[in-house]
Parts: sequence; structure tokens; C-alpha cells
Amino acid sequence: MINLNKLSEAVYIGTTEKECEIGASKFWGAPHIAEDFDWPADADGYDMDFICQIRTDDIDPEKKAFKKSGILYFFGCLTAPLGFDDEPHISAGLQPDGYFAVRFSDTDNSDLQFGEIVDEDGNEVGFSELQMEFSHDENAFNSALHQAFGDAPETEETDGVPDGYSLLLCIDSFAGKDFTLEFEDSGYLYFLIDKKDIENMNFDNVKAVIAV
Repeated sequence: MINLNKLSEAVYIGTTEKECEIGASKFWGAPHIAEDFDWPADADGYDMDFICQIRTDDIDPEKKAFKKSGILYFFGCLTAPLGFDDEPHISAGLQPDGYFAVRFSDTDNSDLQFGEIVDEDGNEVGFSELQMEFSHDENAFNSALHQAFGDAPETEETDGVPDGYSLLLCIDSFAGKDFTLEFEDSGYLYFLIDKKDIENMNFDNVKAVIAV
């Protein structure tokens, strides 16, 4: 068990079923990306699942954490957490490299386009998008509680995370009209980042932890 550093004041995230404008913070749907966007692949070379995109100005309007404005994109291998595998291949604890990734882009909204999410036959797939809402009040939302920044977890599942890492994003297990996302037994997915990396806007070394 380690004591992870606190990056900044916690920002709590709620969701509303709503079609989102280009560049908006949201879960699911298709990401809004630049033409040369580097979509991350898993260890077997397959595209990771798009989870969400968050405008940095929505969680850091005073630029205390990020020195650039743009969009953070979160990806992962979610076959098991979404219930598509009989034998889950993701267990609690620090996740291996190639299971989750974060990308950052400071591309202007006018140059963003909708990314495609299709199956092996080229058919469009994915879940209905959920627009994000933000508050510093932990009790502002009645739904699943997602969080950016703030106190990182002190749990045995963070064993193996190097010193100096802080909470970037916590995603709660939650469900919508066309999905159920569950990490282990109603657990959480934490994206953790080295404080030096966030100062340099480097998201290549982000660690993912599933905690129950």
C-alpha cells in the first residue's frame, strides 16, 4: 500500500444523456479527433476501446495542473468490464502495459472530426454518448461518481505504482441505457500520472489501476 500524492482539488463528474457538440467532454460515442490522431492499440495490435474525452478547461479552468488547453482521451481494453467475455481477462490491481492509454490533443475544435468505431465487418458500433457535468461538490450528482484530481486511493491494489504518481481520473462502475461497465465487483478504474509528466504534458506513462 502506498500513499499517492494529491495533484489538485477534486472535480466530480456527472453524466447526462445528450448528443454532444464537437469537442465537448463526454463518455462513449465516437471521439472528436484530429485527422492524424494516434489511436492507441493493445498488446495484440487491436484498437483499444474509446472510453471518454475531457476538455482540460472543464476540470482545470485556472490552469493549475495543465499548461496547455486541449482534450484528454481515455482508452482501454473493456471487453470484460462491459460483459462481453465469459472469463474476465482483467483483474484488480495495477494493469499491464497495453491495456489502457491516455492521449492529449490541443487541436482546435474547428479541425476536429468524428472518429469511427466499427466492427470487423465495418458496421458502426458503440454506445450512446453521455455529456459530462462538473462540480467541486461531492454531492452534486446522484448517479455514479467519477472524479478528476483530488485524493488518490490508498488501497492494496495500488501496490506496484511508483512513488510520485497522482490521481488523474477515477471512473466508477456504472450503467446506461445500452451498456453496463463494471470493474470487478462494482469497483473503480483509476488513471494515475507522475507529477513530473503532467508538468510536461506527457501522458505516455499513465498507469491504470482497478480497485474494489
